[in-house]
Amino acid sequence: MCNGPSPALSTDRWSANRIIYCDSIFGGSGPWRIDSGLMMQSHVRQTVSRCFAVLRQLRTVRRQVPTSVFQSLIVALVLSRLDYCNSVLVGLPTNLIQHLQSVQDAAARLTFRIRRSEHITPALISLHWLRVPERISFKLAVLTYDSCVTITIHHYCLDTRGPCNN
Repeated sequence: MCNGPSPALSTDRWSANRIIYCDSIFGGSGPWRIDSGLMMQSHVRQTVSRCFAVLRQLRTVRRQVPTSVFQSLIVALVLSRLDYCNSVLVGLPTNLIQHLQSVQDAAARLTFRIRRSEHITPALISLHWLRVPERISFKLAVLTYDSCVTITIHHYCLDTRGPCNN
């Protein structure tokens, strides 16, 4: 359910575009921020900002916890934010995807204490993390597969000769 911009929040800090707030289709569990060009620029920037804030907080506890625990914290608190509803990000411009990728790169650098001058790809491979464009494609593929399987099972169960009818 989309509603127009609220008068108090009609502009975004990063752009002068009007923002449309849409309640999530999953029970109103949070708004998507869509700018007037339907580019979701404000949504991406807000997600990146929140993820970097969490990474700054996690940096303070990095030395007190084992690496495996820290990796779990990164996945739970940062990557889950990147993956939340990322299937709607299909087809976004490369510069917006690159902002999201910078969060993932920073998380991997923080996990392994890698400097910015060093390559990040070996760390991502070691962590078994897909890059952001591949994460979006994978999520879309999983959603498509699940919907196809659900439709197939539903049609099979509706058949009067199927084992679902008792």
